[in-house]
Amino acid sequence: MFQKFLEFLVSLIQKNPEVIAEFALGKPAEPRCTGPLGEDGICPKCGVDANETAPREPTTTQLKETGYQLKYFRYESEGIFGHLIFGDKVIGFVLDEPVLQSDGSYLPVVLPGTYTCKRYRSPHFGYDVFQILDVPGHTYIEIHIGNRLSDTHGCLLLGTAIEGSALTESKKAFDSFMASMEGIDTFTLVVTE
Repeated sequence: MFQKFLEFLVSLIQKNPEVIAEFALGKPAEPRCTGPLGEDGICPKCGVDANETAPREPTTTQLKETGYQLKYFRYESEGIFGHLIFGDKVIGFVLDEPVLQSDGSYLPVVLPGTYTCKRYRSPHFGYDVFQILDVPGHTYIEIHIGNRLSDTHGCLLLGTAIEGSALTESKKAFDSFMASMEGIDTFTLVVTE
């Protein structure tokens, strides 16, 4: 299994060195608001509800133990884009659906935190995917194939690169990811900004 992952990683780097370098060195995302909450328990700046059960922020130890990290770097109306990272290597790109905030900014559906991902057969797509469990305010969030925002259905899409506001070679990236996860039914995904 690890050998398949290494082969995938090498092929990705060989085919897309300039894209990987461009996004690895890209402008970091603006931090999420941690401002004071209003009387109703909702932050007036970003709309975060203190009454919702939010995932805990990951520790350095969790990042080392899990291996998989999703790090968002581009927030816009056409999608929230991030790197899928294993260890310290970018292995692909992710597109998440943007959620418009009251101040005009966008947040991803899958907010920063630590999530358990479980393999199951998607009733919508008819193939095995990983479902991201316990996403606040959402259910049945999957990691699946798709290139554009209209393909997300609130889920995460995988791709080998980004062109404009779309991912490229999503099926290839997804198939490689699932092959690297052969025999694994659950894993931990740490999401950061």
